[in-house]
Amino acid sequence: MKSIRQQVNEWIDEEELPSRPGLKVLRSSASHFDPCEGMDEDDREAYWEFISWFISREHLALLSLPVPVAVGFTPIEPNDAISFPFGSMDFERKSSFKAYSWRLKMIFDRVKDLAETHSCISQEQGKRNIFRRYQELVEREFRDKALQLLETYTKYPQWTDKDKVFKRIQEYNAHIGKCKAIWRDFAYRP
Repeated sequence: MKSIRQQVNEWIDEEELPSRPGLKVLRSSASHFDPCEGMDEDDREAYWEFISWFISREHLALLSLPVPVAVGFTPIEPNDAISFPFGSMDFERKSSFKAYSWRLKMIFDRVKDLAETHSCISQEQGKRNIFRRYQELVEREFRDKALQLLETYTKYPQWTDKDKVFKRIQEYNAHIGKCKAIWRDFAYRP
């Protein structure tokens, strides 16, 4: 009985407990705090100007840096324009990320995954399905585009640049060859 009494005395009183986190202070619109209450228009303006100056002191070091003046450069859009920063030509030129290279890498990784899956499957029907998916991927990404370029050139040779078209077809054929090499290396592993 004595230990129970001692334990009860050690408990925290309910008044000493912190309030629950879900509780919120109710504020009515009448009790809204207005720091400029009772001030005339000039005093209000001076008050908010002071608050703005005080908050801008945080960025004083950044604002004190000189802005270089570009000679012979005409910006495409004004400095105050709202635009997406990653869509600018400066970002494209200075960025090491190339979307086309990344896309090719993802396609080659997908071919490798399909080839490794093909080598792991023991059922003939499953192997045929994986091989069909590999063929559809290569046709969709490279072969169809190469055939479309060749067809466009044969229909309208006067409107296309022969060297550019055949260079592009050659690139697609090189990608097809790389896919075949990846398939050959990974699909028939024991």
